[in-house]
Amino acid sequence: MLILGRLLLPPQEIVNRLIPNAAEALRAYFAVLLAQRNLTEARMVWDRLEANDKADFDLSRYYAQVLIQEGAVDEAVVIWRRLFGNVQQLVSNGGFEREIVGWGFGWQFRERSAAAVNVDRAVAYAGHRSLRVRLAGMPASYDLVPAEQLIPVTPGGTYQLAAKGKASELFTRSGILFEVLDGGTGQSLARTRGLRGTRDWTSLEADFRVPPDVRAVRLRLRRQPSDVWELPINGTAWVDEVTLRPASMSDE
Repeated sequence: MLILGRLLLPPQEIVNRLIPNAAEALRAYFAVLLAQRNLTEARMVWDRLEANDKADFDLSRYYAQVLIQEGAVDEAVVIWRRLFGNVQQLVSNGGFEREIVGWGFGWQFRERSAAAVNVDRAVAYAGHRSLRVRLAGMPASYDLVPAEQLIPVTPGGTYQLAAKGKASELFTRSGILFEVLDGGTGQSLARTRGLRGTRDWTSLEADFRVPPDVRAVRLRLRRQPSDVWELPINGTAWVDEVTLRPASMSDE
C-alpha cells in the first residue's frame, strides 16, 4: 500500500495518512528516507518524531550527519545544539575539557602509523587537558591531519583563528599547524605558523574571510609533507584553547 501511495499521493499525505504514529514505524521509515537522501519527506517525518518526542539520540545523530553531507548546515546545527546545548563558542570543545564525540561539529581524530593523537590529561595551557600529537619515526613525506572539526560560519564573514601550542623535540622543516578550509571545496583559506623544535606555549593565529556562498569551514591540525628530504620525524606537539571569533579585516 505504501508503494502505491507513493505513486498516487503527495509526500505530506503519505506521511500523514500511510505511516503509523508508532515510534518504531516512524523511526524505520525515517531511516529509509535518510538512506535514500530524500530530505523532503524526511523533514516531514522528523517533525512528527519531534512533536511526539520520539527522536532518540542515535537517530538525531544520523539525521545531522546526513544534513551535513547534503550541505544543509543550518539544519544540522539546530540538531547538534539540541543534543549538546546552545554553546556560544564556534569551535566545539576548543579546550579539550570534554569527551571527544568524533562526529558532526565535534573533533574527529585520525590515527595513522607512527603518529598518535589523543587528549593529554597531564599537560594544558588552561584547564586540565590539551590535544597531543606524538610522532615516532613518521616519514617526512606523510601529509598528516591528526584532528579536524567542521565549524558553521556566516557566508562572507571575517574571522580570527587563535590557539595555543607547544612542542618538544619536534625537529622538522614542516611544523604542525592549524589550517582552515572551505568546508565544501577544500580550498585553503588560512594557515597559522607551524610548531617545531622545543618551545613553551605560544600563540598560533590566522585571519581569514569566508567566501560568500560558504556556510561551514573545516578546521584541521596538519603537518604538510616536507619539500626536502628529512630523516623520519620524532617529537611531540600540544595544542589547547582553540577559538574562532568574528573579526574585522581591512579590504585588500
